[in-house]
Amino acid sequence: MIEFDRPKQRNEALNIISLIDIMFFLLLFFLLTSVFVDPGIPLELPEATTAEFQPDQVERVIYISKSGELYVNKQFIPVDSLFAVLSEMLQGSANKQVTIKADKEVDFGVFVRVMDIAKKAGGQDLVIAADLPK
Repeated sequence: MIEFDRPKQRNEALNIISLIDIMFFLLLFFLLTSVFVDPGIPLELPEATTAEFQPDQVERVIYISKSGELYVNKQFIPVDSLFAVLSEMLQGSANKQVTIKADKEVDFGVFVRVMDIAKKAGGQDLVIAADLPK
């Protein structure tokens, strides 16, 4: 009798170890990149054609939100405490620059009041942040 070679049985099991490794790498990648995203304070800055790029080396940034809330270096500060906080920050500092980032819908009176308080507290170089037109 003639014996024929029978095809070897193939292992039909799916090896998912490599797929699990890829999933863990993707998970790790997304976790690490999401840590570095800083949402900050949601502001929509006004556009200005004469705006110039300034590097973010400033130690003192005042944020004015759409609702008129004030944040100094991303910490909420009541309007009544702004003078004391800025005076303390500027005291003994050689760099007296203060940057104001205000939402484009902020009431102009609030904006002028914050500028006035910053000047009274000892701020000499007031920088008003704006976006470049798109």
